[in-house]
Amino acid sequence: MEKATKIIDNLNKLHDEVTKRRTNPDQRIIGFVLHAEPIAVSDGHNGFTRDWAFIQLYNEKIDWETFPGNKVYVGGNLSPSDFGKLVFPQPEDQADYEYPDDGLLQAFGVLKDNEIRQPQHLDVHGEKALLVVKNGLTTGTTIGRANGLDSFTRVYTDYGIEHTSIETAILPHDKQRGPFSAPGDSGSIILDRAGRIFALLTGGGGTTDETDVTYRTPFWWLEEQIKRTFPTSHFYQVVG
Repeated sequence: MEKATKIIDNLNKLHDEVTKRRTNPDQRIIGFVLHAEPIAVSDGHNGFTRDWAFIQLYNEKIDWETFPGNKVYVGGNLSPSDFGKLVFPQPEDQADYEYPDDGLLQAFGVLKDNEIRQPQHLDVHGEKALLVVKNGLTTGTTIGRANGLDSFTRVYTDYGIEHTSIETAILPHDKQRGPFSAPGDSGSIILDRAGRIFALLTGGGGTTDETDVTYRTPFWWLEEQIKRTFPTSHFYQVVG
């Protein structure tokens, strides 16, 4: 009852905020596109996909005293119990596991290339893997297994681009839970189970759940590109 009452109170506060201060579309604008990078594939010596935009926020639209930092909602499709079992399948990992408050996983830091290529998570079979999570517009919260090998290629035919780009893949957690992503999920940030920023979702392939492959661009590389243009920018600062 206490938990339900707290949820109701929080929803009432949100409703008041929206109806009083977010009724008109103009009131919902919190920033603007300062820079949009031209789409490029097979970019640089890594051969990754370059497709990002930089958004500048209006300071007056955000209460920085209470802003909790960048977080990704990991609830919805998964209960707290299911989320814990999927991303912390080993008993020794579950011992220190705590479900994030309100299902909001704090994003912090960036997974580096060597960590991606040498994953240290253990899956349900005790095999080393990199277990990741994202929340997309179409599929919501999904869990996947990242592949650190540059073994996948993807040919881009949209926008008149007919080049092959090196891609690394994310596979579904299992056949029962469906694909990791679907059309409309592009642009989602992918985190590892601890909340470290792993990659930007760029697309997918495969016509069935069994063959689903999600393509992504590693964030460590994107961060390097963005920092060249905006050297003082901050992406994942933890506040509060």
